[in-house]
Amino acid sequence: MKQILVKKGQVFQKELPEPTIKDRTVKIQVYYSCISAGTELSSVSSTGKSILKRVAEKPEVIGRALEKISKMGLKSYWDSVQTELNQALPLGYSLSGKVIEIGKDVKNFQVGDLVAAAGGIVSAHAEIAVVPVNLVVHIPTGLSMRDASTVAIGSIALQGIRRADLSFGSNVAVLGTGLLGLTTVQLLKASGMNVLAVDIDKKRLEFAKACGADIIKNAADPNLITDAIAWADGHGVDATIITASTNANEPLAQAFQICRKKGKVILVGVTGMTIDRKDIYEKELDFLISTSYGPGRYDDSYEKEGVDYPYSYVRWTENRNMQAYLKALKNSSVNLRLLPHKEYPLFDSDAAFETLKGPDAPLISYFKYQEPEPDIKLSKVGITTDKRPGLGNQPLKTAIIGTGSFATNMTIPILRGMPREFDVQVLVNQTPFKAQNLAEKFKIKKIEASVDDLLHNHDVDVVFITTRHSTHTEIALKCLEAGKHVFVEKPLSINEKELQKIEQFYLSKKDSAPVLTVGFNRRFSPFIQQIREQTSQRINPLICTYRMNAGFQPLDHWTQKDGGRIIGEACHIIDLFSFLVDDIPKTISINSISGSKNGVHGSDNRVITVTYEDGSVCSLVYTGLGNKKLSKERLELFYDQKSIILDDYKELKGYGVNFKTIKGSGDKGHEAIIKAFAGTIKYGKDLPICIQSLIHTTRLTILASR
Repeated sequence: MKQILVKKGQVFQKELPEPTIKDRTVKIQVYYSCISAGTELSSVSSTGKSILKRVAEKPEVIGRALEKISKMGLKSYWDSVQTELNQALPLGYSLSGKVIEIGKDVKNFQVGDLVAAAGGIVSAHAEIAVVPVNLVVHIPTGLSMRDASTVAIGSIALQGIRRADLSFGSNVAVLGTGLLGLTTVQLLKASGMNVLAVDIDKKRLEFAKACGADIIKNAADPNLITDAIAWADGHGVDATIITASTNANEPLAQAFQICRKKGKVILVGVTGMTIDRKDIYEKELDFLISTSYGPGRYDDSYEKEGVDYPYSYVRWTENRNMQAYLKALKNSSVNLRLLPHKEYPLFDSDAAFETLKGPDAPLISYFKYQEPEPDIKLSKVGITTDKRPGLGNQPLKTAIIGTGSFATNMTIPILRGMPREFDVQVLVNQTPFKAQNLAEKFKIKKIEASVDDLLHNHDVDVVFITTRHSTHTEIALKCLEAGKHVFVEKPLSINEKELQKIEQFYLSKKDSAPVLTVGFNRRFSPFIQQIREQTSQRINPLICTYRMNAGFQPLDHWTQKDGGRIIGEACHIIDLFSFLVDDIPKTISINSISGSKNGVHGSDNRVITVTYEDGSVCSLVYTGLGNKKLSKERLELFYDQKSIILDDYKELKGYGVNFKTIKGSGDKGHEAIIKAFAGTIKYGKDLPICIQSLIHTTRLTILASR
């Protein structure tokens, strides 16, 4: 991979091996990295200075050097200094990209997730990054990858504001209007503050005005102090946030002088630190340092070991600051398009850093990397085209893995009601006494505690998998490789990496593979079959809307885990869309709610829209916000001046079609799909759902869950 390094004041590019994944880290294929002009030019400059110049700038290091010489000896110390001076160092600390691998103990990320990351060294300008989980956040749906790559700068600005502990209507001064300062101005205005922006650069002050500053003042104006105090109701500002980068002492003095009594000065950037006591003593000012992205920064247990601070006690950690900043970008509280920017390809690092040194340097600069091919590569989705040779008329010897409520209340009763198709012989569960109780109830002959014991049982033809979602792919592959036909209660997989294993299995086996079906049962409902009969004759594209009033579930509920509710339930509707349209999905877009309270989150409150090559548009509103008295599911379909409405699988209404109103019992097709599964295995009938369609539905659902 390519990475940008600096050595002795020279920026250069180097081909390096990819970093290795570690526990509690994620590996990211980088799309964009943001260049922090002040910080990175300072790094370039400092590495180019001689030892004498560094000592002249920081004479306090002489004492530390003498102490080390006394311990190490002059030669050893000198050798260590030379080694340090000759080291190449990475540049960059803010990026966006796609997760391509996850380490052990990573629970919040999956392969394929779009993320932003921060942190010096780990989030550098490089094609691949391995970043600890607490320095990585998901990118909100719809936010551009380029904007998201500013996550480190934005969270630094946000932490400076948090240190000021301001309230609505406060008067705040921002000293320094580079990218960090202008981001601070926008965040303050979004929080209801009155903002004074101060800088020596007239152009940047104009940008501050465009970003919402109520008043702008040149730092060289002799009336700065009196004007600032007058603007702040004659008292002085409640807080001054210093975002400048300078060695001069004057900005710090100005910050103190424009504050009211008992006001605050927050140092976010860099300034000279010579303090005149009279500037702070009489007003009893608070002078606070803001450390980078927030609580957790430079704490190895937080950053390297992934130990989070309790939400109740540390509301805004650096990771939560990063999330909040991305939300501010998403809802346009911060608009980076107001600022001049420029993109550079990674191989043009020389031009990028030369431009930053000049007078026309853009306020925001990015490195853009080679983006991968889109995830979705879909071919024609048939309804049921693949066939397998039949086993004959005897009941299929069947095993059930998992003894949860769905297996108990739905799967096993259906199978016991089909004695000609299925002979349930084995029940598998890690907790044997649960399996024993269920086996006695349904007169099942044998129980097993391990899936592995089942694989060598040649009497078993068919396996039904009803375990937790995160285990589906692993168990299904074991059973398929052992030659068992498999019915997986949805979902098939919860991430792209798992799905690719299923895909590769069927690509390698072709027609010799056992039958695989996933419990996407909605298409087998009698009402859906009736609708399909109508839509198969359509001339034009269709518009389909589906509302799933799923009901509220707290984030710690089991349905929110193992891929979440979108993967666990919305997959039904995405499969239904493909069944009704019968064409190639073209695009998928997702919009989730934001700014919610009381435990309501965008992860299970979103609108998912799929477009198809034939022009059809299908939209799913999946929400936990609705009232439980409202019916759970409603489908509305429009095409060729015809309309069809299905309410909770209990009533079907047609307008312009050959039926008006049909009442039903709520049959969602659970029994029909299992019967079709048996027909494929026993009699060689078409697959209930072709493998291609199973994979497409799962892939689209994984995308929709991000």
